[in-house]
Amino acid sequence: QQILFALIDMGKAFGKENIAHLGAVIFDPHGTTNSMISAASEAYEKACLIGDNSFAVSMDSGNSHNMDDWKEIVRNVIDKDTVELSFAAQAYTLDDSQQLIIEEAMSKVLDNKGEQLAIGTFVSVAEKIGRITDFDMLVVRKVIDHIRKHNVSYDIAVNLSFTTLADNAFRSNLYKLLQEHQDIVNQLVFSVTAYGAAKDIEAFTGFIDFAHRSNAKVILKRYESQFISMEQVKQFKMDYIRLARVYTENIGMDSEKRNLVEAMKELGDLLDVRILAEAVESDIDYDAVKEIGLSAASR
Repeated sequence: QQILFALIDMGKAFGKENIAHLGAVIFDPHGTTNSMISAASEAYEKACLIGDNSFAVSMDSGNSHNMDDWKEIVRNVIDKDTVELSFAAQAYTLDDSQQLIIEEAMSKVLDNKGEQLAIGTFVSVAEKIGRITDFDMLVVRKVIDHIRKHNVSYDIAVNLSFTTLADNAFRSNLYKLLQEHQDIVNQLVFSVTAYGAAKDIEAFTGFIDFAHRSNAKVILKRYESQFISMEQVKQFKMDYIRLARVYTENIGMDSEKRNLVEAMKELGDLLDVRILAEAVESDIDYDAVKEIGLSAASR
């Protein structure tokens, strides 16, 4: 609370009402790094909803179950196919048509009491027990079913863990699945974070080639040059790049950010890649990305 008071005073000194939001989680020695990061991120999002210069603290890392419980939950969700989907990050074109071109499929998992679980912890445990490729395949199948059932006309991004992306057996099974749905597979966009892709550029490049041979697409999300340089981007043949929110937050008032995003837009034009802005909040920032001419933005 004292830190926030200091932020408010700083804001007054520089004529800014909102300086920061803080999200934190109580350290859990039995939790995983991914689960605690996920819980801290959720706390940050809660702080943003509370208002200016707010904070939120998660009292646990989503790890109230012990590891044996988690392993059983993961096996049950996958074996019984109980994962549910929701959709977020809807990106609309910035012209007058405001056409929806892509949204992101989000996985939702519940425990046996019907309580929603932290997806970061779930994925981490699934990786530890060797079931992550099974989980990711389930989600892909559900997205394909959703596209077909609802006659979806736009693209849908499906998140893949890097373990899955680099798995040859997964690719083989996925190829067979995609061949069965060639009439809609070009609406399927496999989503990888810039951080994940940077772990193994060669494997990421190979997956892009695989996806395109299957007539699917690829999006690199949360792009930051600290993970993958603009020069490295030139070697990929992606379909979408979604900029990290930090690049467009306050872009209307920050010439340095604007110059960087303009450079990314030019690179996208050169490579025929759609450049997207993520979660643009203020109208000033929205007008800025519109003026730059990005392909689409979510708000």
